[in-house]
Amino acid sequence: MAKINQSDLAIGRIRGIAFLMAVAFFALGAHIWSLQVVSGQDAVNELDNQSLRTVRTPGARGRILDRYGKILVDNRPSYCISILMEELVSFGKRREVIDATDDVLDRLSAKLGIPRVISRREIGVHMTRRALLPLIAWRDIEPVAVARFSENHEAFPGVHIYVEPVRVYPNGKTAGHVLGYVKRDNPDERNEMEENHLIPDVTGATGIERVMNDLLKGTYGRQVLRINALGFKYREEESELEPTAGQDLYLTLDIEMQKIAEARLRGLGGRPAAIVLADVRNGEVLVMASAPSFDPNSFVPRISTAEWAKLRDNPMHPMINRAVAHYPPGSVFKPLVAMTALQSGAIDSEVEFKCEYVYRIGGARGRDMHCWRKHGHGLVAMRRSLEQSCNIYYFNLIDHVNVQGIWHAADYLGFGHRTGVEVPWEKEGVNPNDAWKRSTGRSRWTKGDSANYVIGQGYLTVSPLQLSRLTAAVANGGKVYRPSLVYAVTNPETGLRERRRSVLVQDLHWKKENLDVVRGGMYDVVHTETGTGRRVRLSSGVRMAGKTGTAETTINGRRGRHAWMTVYAPYENPRYAATMIIEDTQSGGGAMVAPELKALMEGVFSLRGAGS
Repeated sequence: MAKINQSDLAIGRIRGIAFLMAVAFFALGAHIWSLQVVSGQDAVNELDNQSLRTVRTPGARGRILDRYGKILVDNRPSYCISILMEELVSFGKRREVIDATDDVLDRLSAKLGIPRVISRREIGVHMTRRALLPLIAWRDIEPVAVARFSENHEAFPGVHIYVEPVRVYPNGKTAGHVLGYVKRDNPDERNEMEENHLIPDVTGATGIERVMNDLLKGTYGRQVLRINALGFKYREEESELEPTAGQDLYLTLDIEMQKIAEARLRGLGGRPAAIVLADVRNGEVLVMASAPSFDPNSFVPRISTAEWAKLRDNPMHPMINRAVAHYPPGSVFKPLVAMTALQSGAIDSEVEFKCEYVYRIGGARGRDMHCWRKHGHGLVAMRRSLEQSCNIYYFNLIDHVNVQGIWHAADYLGFGHRTGVEVPWEKEGVNPNDAWKRSTGRSRWTKGDSANYVIGQGYLTVSPLQLSRLTAAVANGGKVYRPSLVYAVTNPETGLRERRRSVLVQDLHWKKENLDVVRGGMYDVVHTETGTGRRVRLSSGVRMAGKTGTAETTINGRRGRHAWMTVYAPYENPRYAATMIIEDTQSGGGAMVAPELKALMEGVFSLRGAGS
């Protein structure tokens, strides 16, 4: 009886185990069926997505041309040696791929006669972060190295010549500050995973290249690749989007005029200086020159550490665009003071003040201010005050004219504000008054401050570009245009050139009779035998009007001076306004700047004529 019970018990256990096994196999089968049948397509899709990568390729950068279509910035092919690491060891381990790449670099260096620039560590970094992209082993190699590689390319499977476009500046230093240069784009770390599959592009670093970067840069294309287990490409899928080129940009510059201006600056022997020449009819900047300058080609494809240090540490600061830097203007500010005084009606142009060299401010215990002419000018009316640049006339003027009105006129003309011209890092300058002075922690505004202000000294600072706009306003009757450097942009759809419109910022509605006085005084500066700017007079017979200036300032802890002159021409039918400053001079604008502006304007009229 017992034996039967034990046998039944064993059989029951076996049946139980069999049942459990059946349940387990059923559950496993159901799970496998669910994975392969119910969710199988999802798994296939996920695996497919994990083996796909998108590589973004940049479009060509747009060109920059002058107003007549002469190329100022272009792209040239740069020949690079690239290595497709997946073609060296398709299914090897990471270390084997790095070893193979390292060996290829050594052999290439020896065969081509060029030193290695990629280290073993950089190979590993590239494999980790940018395995889908070619490893650029050398950039911008010389033609002889290209020829050697072409003769031996069969010995280097997986190595290719890669051509990338790089910027070229055909005119070297000419207009370097306006054009600027480009640098390698550094993607935001927040987009690091995406950007690891981005073929690097360049972005504008300074000048027009920076300000108009969004127009000049092309749009990225997208290419879909399928990768293997090591992350290397093994098949190229159909491209989703082709890259497109950026827009061509036409500047208002006249490159031939620019060359004439920069030749004058080079003749100064390295002395810092700047020239701006604009069209008085619309504000278009035809010349913007600054010295010393730099060659944007030095930054292509990248500037060396030694060369950058030379530019950075140069005491003349060649990277500064002095055309939009700020200086005390001195007497070139006086035409605005004279015009404002006449417009206010507080004084007549025929009123005379006596210049005896010294003007006392503050009574017996005050301080003396002086004219530049030690023997004085005698009796001076407004027109002669401009011709002779008589300080004493303007010191007397503040007893009759509200200086706050002059401040407002300067404000309307844009002093103390950025002009909006398309170059980076333009500063506002300072158009000071009582509120400004108090805001800087100084004491209240005094009559001495007013006296300095009306002769362009004290706290007042302006740029050559701002001063040229004042001269243009006198020439055109009081219209203030926004200075512009962008003449036209190529429409990406039609390929046609679309011109930008000029922007009128203010119309000051200066009265003709007042304009005649100020213009007459500026004419006398150039065309009388005693005019301070007579050395600018043109031998061609084209008549000009102008104003000289000498600004006292502090330079490296010592007292110094800057020399100015501004002119417009032709006098009868104004077309050009030109302004020049030379830093740290021994003489004033009439002696230092006038001969240089004469040579510039003679070159301009010889090149383009005096007609409209």
